Amino acid sequence: MISRHKMILAVSFFFLICLGGMYFALQSWMPFMWILLVFGSSGLIYVGFAERKLLGEFTKLKTTKHGLSLGSALVLTLCVLGFVNYFSVKFVRVFDYSMTRQYTLSEQSKKIIDGLDGELEIKYFYKDGLQNIDQIKKSFLNLAKVFETYSRKIKVSSVEMNSNPALTELFGATKGTGEGFVSYKGKMNRIETQFVGMTGIAYSEQDFTNAMIKTTRIKFKSVYFVEGHKERSIGDEKDELAIAGFKKALEKNSYTVKSLNLITAGSIPDQADLLIIGGAAEPYQKSEVALINNYLMAGRPILILFDSSKGYMAGPSDILDNVGWKLGAEFVFNILTTPNGPMVSTDQATVANTFSTESDMTRLFGTNRSVLFFRPHPLELKKAANQNSQPEVLVKTSQQTVGL
Repeated sequence: MISRHKMILAVSFFFLICLGGMYFALQSWMPFMWILLVFGSSGLIYVGFAERKLLGEFTKLKTTKHGLSLGSALVLTLCVLGFVNYFSVKFVRVFDYSMTRQYTLSEQSKKIIDGLDGELEIKYFYKDGLQNIDQIKKSFLNLAKVFETYSRKIKVSSVEMNSNPALTELFGATKGTGEGFVSYKGKMNRIETQFVGMTGIAYSEQDFTNAMIKTTRIKFKSVYFVEGHKERSIGDEKDELAIAGFKKALEKNSYTVKSLNLITAGSIPDQADLLIIGGAAEPYQKSEVALINNYLMAGRPILILFDSSKGYMAGPSDILDNVGWKLGAEFVFNILTTPNGPMVSTDQATVANTFSTESDMTRLFGTNRSVLFFRPHPLELKKAANQNSQPEVLVKTSQQTVGL
């Protein structure tokens, strides 16, 4: 090979190396890169054509043939590895063998994702340099990846706030210590959490799911709390007996929460998706009970919360009788096994661990879960006065309990 061709070959390789380095650094294609590509490629083509005789002789050598054979095998191996890697990333499947099933989504989350008809984005905003930010970011993204792995409709990304001020302003991100958002069809919602871990804010699957519900829900359901009988307050956060936290939890899950005085209103609104009686301390009038019974006859749901210290209360208890339940006056306690024999525990929460497998509300609990009740009253199944209702036991205590 003559010296001129060697120089052209060296310059061509130099242009192509510069092109690769600039593209890697800028992560985008710039117009001037075409110049490097054209001159670099043209030089290689020119030298190859000018030295075609030398290349022909070179390919006929025995060592060259062996080298080409090895090179072909290497290229084929790389192609197979690339093929396997591409499909393993594109069609990823996760097998969760952890004891806590931390890499498996709940049925509620899966149902929401399966119902998506477009792409849903999960974005994490943060500022570099803050304490524990890398650990918090990693924890958030690890959980977000569980959603992304389940469906290709979910896209996860992180955004450094100082580097992307426009996007940060668009989403309304303000916490440099890190905060997540869900975006779907132009609607954006912050992923709210109340749990603070050892290193700062920690998110749960339920936090992600709540944000998805807010973002994807078209119609917000309405929940009405009955008032006028000294029920637990839903607005006074300072009152120890209030259920303001329950109201906040409903609002966090995209429910519209309102109060309802049956005497004043004279009817239950048609838009009421759920009626809640929250621990009434005074009896209901017959007209109120009639309104609620008519509401139930229409197949609409109600949640009745009893104050364990009050027990039977005219009105709510009558409604229970109408649908096939009788509220007992005694309390249910655990029976503990001690060296001195069985002992009733009156200062611990009562354990219930038998769940209905027929109801959608309790089927998710399975056989290894339990819930706790503090001094619950027993409910006795009886014949319902309303023949249109069918009583069903959702959860029961174990045999190691007693009513006193």
